[in-house]
Amino acid sequence: MSPVEDVRKAIQDFLAPELRTISARLEAIDQRFDSFTREMNARFEAVDAKLGAVDAKIDGVHRELSAKIDAISQQLDLERRLARLEAQKPPTTQ
Repeated sequence: MSPVEDVRKAIQDFLAPELRTISARLEAIDQRFDSFTREMNARFEAVDAKLGAVDAKIDGVHRELSAKIDAISQQLDLERRLARLEAQKPPTTQ
């Protein structure tokens, strides 16, 4: 064999197993990353669902408070009108 072939064979004998090992490690890392991604996506979906439920509750409370505020506002407006009418009414003597 020529020195070039000897060097080529030595490199192949050394690199081929190392490349297989590196390839196997990369595949394992890729699988772990895919597993991690699936787990994170599931967690994000769970958090998103919980936030959706909280958002719905907040909307309900907001509607309830808005209705109460409107009712109080109307009541105050009626009280102001009544006070104005009573102020315009001449005092009665008894």
